[in-house]
Amino acid sequence: MPTHFHWLIMVNPKYGTVSDIMRDIKKYSAWDIMEILEKKNSGLMKIFNVEGSKYKNQKRKLWMPRFDDEVIRNEKMFWTKLHYIHNNPVKAGLVNVP
Repeated sequence: MPTHFHWLIMVNPKYGTVSDIMRDIKKYSAWDIMEILEKKNSGLMKIFNVEGSKYKNQKRKLWMPRFDDEVIRNEKMFWTKLHYIHNNPVKAGLVNVP
């Protein structure tokens, strides 16, 4: 999806929470993406700089400050979510088949 991603993960509390994982994914992916855009002299950097100026002590902003999560409670729910994830790009018209 161009504006978001879906995933199914199993979290081991020994290694962190969903929030810890999302924080790190956002942090490190933003650094890598910004580095690529800066090297390409992309006009997109202006957008990220403007968004960053809306937050205290932040130079740039790539990701939204929140994320949605949902606990998978049983096997039926797992398969429902997995099918949703696979069919989401089809419904959005990005691909013809999952």
